Amino acid sequence: MQAKIEIVHIVQVAGTSRKTGNDYDIRNAQCVVRDVDPATGDVKPKIGVLSLPARYKDLPKGVYMVEFDAAVGQNSRIVSEVADVKQWDGSVVDGPARTVTVEVLSVTPRSGFSKKSLKDYDMRFADCLVHKVDRETGELALLVGELLVPDRFKDIAPGLYDVEFEIAIGQDKRIGGRVAQMIPKKAVGAKPAGVAGPAVGMEPGVAGGKAMGAKAAESKAAGPTQSSHALPAISDKA
Repeated sequence: MQAKIEIVHIVQVAGTSRKTGNDYDIRNAQCVVRDVDPATGDVKPKIGVLSLPARYKDLPKGVYMVEFDAAVGQNSRIVSEVADVKQWDGSVVDGPARTVTVEVLSVTPRSGFSKKSLKDYDMRFADCLVHKVDRETGELALLVGELLVPDRFKDIAPGLYDVEFEIAIGQDKRIGGRVAQMIPKKAVGAKPAGVAGPAVGMEPGVAGGKAMGAKAAESKAAGPTQSSHALPAISDKA
């Protein structure tokens, strides 16, 4: 997905993590997200905070076209991270830039009462494999994570999906993504990725995948064959 984002101010946050004991140096950009409502076409500016990768830590203030990629956070939750930042050239953002292939392994319901919002909740979390393609090398990497499934997709079955994300701002004002669309990539019950089935027009169980046409030709040339379980012929003299 991509979004038009205006960077107003960048704050440097540095220190040592209590959890890992490692030093960190992060750039948090205070931004205005100029998101376009897909239903009305109106621009609804929203304020948020964007964590910038180290390669973009020296960005000046300005308006940028920011593209996001799927990633897995520290809590194993599937999130969106900044993949590319370019100076805005006046082009129109026309929705998600591309889809991400996600393999849903299982879906787990979680319900209860939130102490923060004082409201009941009923959510679905999907254990997934994210098929992430490296932008530079084109190599495929599998990321294991958990995806928060929107209510309208709560009845999804395990399988492969093309998932589209849209820009969103969380309760902590962090700019990220949320699921906008989940389109089945394969029918439920199909063989998982990496397990090859017989090719079209090929006979299952034949080593090397012998073509059906060749098999039929061999049978015709050799004449009819008799099964070992065939019934004995009935004599006319009986």
